[in-house]
Amino acid sequence: MTVRRLAALILVAAVAAGCGRISEGGVPEERMPLPASIWLTSQPAEPSAPVQIEVTSPGDDRWSREHTFQPGEELIGSIPLGEGRYRLTALDGSCGIDLTLAGEREADLVLRLGTDGQCDFIQAAEHPYGAVRHDGFAVLVAPGSRP
Repeated sequence: MTVRRLAALILVAAVAAGCGRISEGGVPEERMPLPASIWLTSQPAEPSAPVQIEVTSPGDDRWSREHTFQPGEELIGSIPLGEGRYRLTALDGSCGIDLTLAGEREADLVLRLGTDGQCDFIQAAEHPYGAVRHDGFAVLVAPGSRP
């Protein structure tokens, strides 16, 4: 097998594995992730104590998005992301959920808050991105960076 043929086979295998696609010139191109998002609400809807949430991406220790909802504020969050794996935590890690978001999909999550400081996440639904019109004003959970 020639070196040229071996290189061509490696290129085809990389593209088939989802690493990219081949442009018209035969050069591999990177593929941008498709949009995805999380819509977050809580039970009770207006917590009586601050609720800090954080979204991280496994494998990237410097990437995060976080927000602290204030007492009496309705907890509704919109977290725009891209397709991929994420971990959503609340109350300094008291509870968490691992998610794999497909492209052009939205996961609707409910954060259940107990009176004893305990919490858990429930995935209420998953649907096409933008297919459901949610009620209420949502806080846009902004990107952040860990030191």
